[in-house]
Amino acid sequence: MSLAEIEAYEKLFPTGTIIDGVVDGEQYFKSSPKIAWFLKEAYTDEEEGWHIKKYYGQEDAYWEFFRTAATPTWHPIIYASYGILNGFLTWEEMPYIRNKPEMCDVINKVALINANKFPSLTGTRTIWKNLAQGYQSCKDIILQQIATLQPDIHIFCGTFLLYRERFGIGNEHAVERKKGFENCGAWIKDGKLFMDVYHPAQTKQTREVYVDQIVNAVAYWKLITANNN
Repeated sequence: MSLAEIEAYEKLFPTGTIIDGVVDGEQYFKSSPKIAWFLKEAYTDEEEGWHIKKYYGQEDAYWEFFRTAATPTWHPIIYASYGILNGFLTWEEMPYIRNKPEMCDVINKVALINANKFPSLTGTRTIWKNLAQGYQSCKDIILQQIATLQPDIHIFCGTFLLYRERFGIGNEHAVERKKGFENCGAWIKDGKLFMDVYHPAQTKQTREVYVDQIVNAVAYWKLITANNN
């Protein structure tokens, strides 16, 4: 795991793609646990590709990007990541992002990996066929990202089916659903946690339920892995 390895996989991205992975490699590698969000695809009006640092890593990221852009997607990610990395805070224990904009800085500490590195062909509404094709064409880059970043926590946001075989996740790795994360799938393999959750922009769960189930599952993972060591 090194910054040089991050630079190496970023060079693999074809022209016109959105370079994802991490905003700040140093902060990511220092974080415990290391969290990776496995998202679907980016949508953009820009014809040329760009690096996620362009929007997500600005000094005033809340005011420049997260305050208005794609809040249904980004705010749940920020809340859940912030909760995990600050002692497993629940929704009720966290302030609203608008009242504490610096919470957005947590994006510097996590990995963001899109299955399709090319801009969405269908705007904000993803078509599975397009996503699967994009994943296959970007698979080598994704495998290099995973090998380099080595996350402890893998949060698959409507993308678990793309990755399950790659990680060798079977029923024997399943975690019994507990109160607090009974509505999402969780597996533990080789000391790492794998979660199957809705895309953060979903409307089937309240934001509180969505965030808390992720925080609670990671807290449970930490408890049982600590007991096994």
